[in-house]
Amino acid sequence: MTGGSGMGSIYKRLLRHPLRLAAALAPALLSPARVKGIVEVLFASGHGGAGGNGDGPPLPRHELFSIVVASDQRRRGVAERLYRRLCAGFRDRGVTSFRILVGKQLDAANRFYHRMGARPVTEVQLHEGAVSTIYVQDLNDESRPRSASIRSAGEVN
Repeated sequence: MTGGSGMGSIYKRLLRHPLRLAAALAPALLSPARVKGIVEVLFASGHGGAGGNGDGPPLPRHELFSIVVASDQRRRGVAERLYRRLCAGFRDRGVTSFRILVGKQLDAANRFYHRMGARPVTEVQLHEGAVSTIYVQDLNDESRPRSASIRSAGEVN
């Protein structure tokens, strides 16, 4: 990730337009329920164990919070390219694995991470009644994110 394509350059671009950034974040920051959810995720992410209480399997320190693709750009391979680029960037920095927290009800996201080669390691309940799956993506040469065909809904090669 060189030549201005790293996360640092993205943050710098966001900060060049503070009014746009504030307008984009305002709905989340003005909603007490969303702020509570953000705090719960950050608390859980800041600790090594599942759900932040240390009772789950040991988890990688590095984490992917989210990949979001605009609805008019979906089904064009954008998420897969972003994911592969993220994995390459992590490898370039010597990271050997990272974790991903995904709501269990998000079927498309769960299928995507399975297809990319991430493996589910545990489930946690961060928000009242909402179960999430924690995946781990290993970045060893033999476990690179891979493409897979989906035979039917929920069944991944």
